[in-house]
Amino acid sequence: MQAMTDAEWAWVEGRRAGAPFLIGVKTTGIFCRTGCAARTPLRKNVVVLTSVEEALAQGFRPCKKCKPMGEDPDLEPVLAVAQAVKGDPTADWTADSLAALVDFNPRALRQRFMRLLGVSPVAFRDGVRLGVFKTSLRKGANVTDAGYKAGYSGPARRHEAAKALGMTPSTYAKGGAGEVIDYVVIDTALGPMVVAATDKGICMLHFRDKVADAHAVPAEEFPAATVQEAGKGAPVVAWAEEVARFLAEGGLRPDLPVDLRGTAFQMKVWQALRALKPGETTTYGALAAKIGHPGASRAVGSANGKNPVAVVVPCHMVVAAGGKLGGYAGGLPRKRKLLALEGASGDLFDE
Repeated sequence: MQAMTDAEWAWVEGRRAGAPFLIGVKTTGIFCRTGCAARTPLRKNVVVLTSVEEALAQGFRPCKKCKPMGEDPDLEPVLAVAQAVKGDPTADWTADSLAALVDFNPRALRQRFMRLLGVSPVAFRDGVRLGVFKTSLRKGANVTDAGYKAGYSGPARRHEAAKALGMTPSTYAKGGAGEVIDYVVIDTALGPMVVAATDKGICMLHFRDKVADAHAVPAEEFPAATVQEAGKGAPVVAWAEEVARFLAEGGLRPDLPVDLRGTAFQMKVWQALRALKPGETTTYGALAAKIGHPGASRAVGSANGKNPVAVVVPCHMVVAAGGKLGGYAGGLPRKRKLLALEGASGDLFDE
């Protein structure tokens, strides 16, 4: 959940449908698609949500007018369980107790969660707890108190939460203090590009039409990290140049080290994207089946939209189920060119 940029507000204020994000209205507790027929909320009350899963984890309810989760008879039990977990993350929620809330058997509830959100009820519980843990740390709580508030009843559970942070809790609480993120801005055949990396690999690769805020994305996630423009010898400079070369000349997609941080489900999706062969397009449904979660196409779409490393993790290779081009956060002109560079079917470029 993040504050809204001017470009994102333009989608909302202009009632433009099809944005690659959802909006949450803090005063009503409801989340919507852009272009919703409901009255436009005040900007100060609106936050950006990157997925349905995030919206539910933050306690928002789906709008009854624009139906951001679609029409589905399985939706109500999933919402009821999600809201119960969000309301009391410290409860001893198990697969059995979560299913009992809606008078389901655990297997049936799990199937509905997997289809709608791409995660099991227990994994959703873990995601909510991790969010509470992170928020408490950022507000200054010590590790033990933050752990109890999030429902981690012992050191072993808190250790698992720390692994999910990607760093120690104390480092996270300090906003990433001690971590160094180098970034470079480079002109490419598809426009300016910002590439940021840790010592492990690329952690952000975004196309930017305006690059004045190049350091903003890593700085927002880890505000106390050392975010710096890379020197000439920094690895990220060579990595960025390799991506730029691909964008100018085509050939094989760059196989570069990445430092990806996400949920287990997101990591599965991103790894499956990297495994696509040159010119091989896919759909959300096919990708869901490939990672062992058939039917979780909506959740795959959400993970695809959260991909922090464009080009190297080729989310541009996902097309609509009907063989149409589909959407792309970097804009459809860039997607067409990327598909052409990959050698994908020319039928997609004329849409």
